[in-house]
Amino acid sequence: TLLVGLIRLGLGLVRLGRMVDLVPNSAFLGFTIAVGILIALGQLHHLFGVQQPEHSWVVMRVAEVFKQISSWNYFSAAVGTLVLVVMLGLDRFARRWPVALLAIGVATFFSSVVLHDKGIRVVRDIAVVKAQLPSFDMHPVEPGLLIQLLPGAIAVSLIGLVEAVSIAQVLAA
Repeated sequence: TLLVGLIRLGLGLVRLGRMVDLVPNSAFLGFTIAVGILIALGQLHHLFGVQQPEHSWVVMRVAEVFKQISSWNYFSAAVGTLVLVVMLGLDRFARRWPVALLAIGVATFFSSVVLHDKGIRVVRDIAVVKAQLPSFDMHPVEPGLLIQLLPGAIAVSLIGLVEAVSIAQVLAA
């Protein structure tokens, strides 16, 4: 994470964000849509309240979720659908209000008050949430490890740059 942050800082200092202007808008649109689809498909198991698939390939992950159709929690799917409906219904206010945050608030209330006994998994069911911030630990920096991490860190930094610029272009339009 620190390496990606340093690379992004370096990209910003040398103004490489301007190079993104050379990428056509259709490429940005395709990238944004593809990322959205991959994220949505990767969260299907949460939507239907089933076990997380073991596969790393997204097609097999989706197939594994549909193999568990007899275990689907339809109350969980109803809450997820409620979030989508609220977000789409309030979309026209998205520039002035945090619509996603409002939708999550509505879903939290709905699942806690109305569906509290219907088997919907919430954060406290997945992991223990501590009442304190984690401690900061600085691990020793090994040059060999940095060399191994560098290609991935550069890729993440560049994807982050493209994503940030594409979001900025959408908001500026």
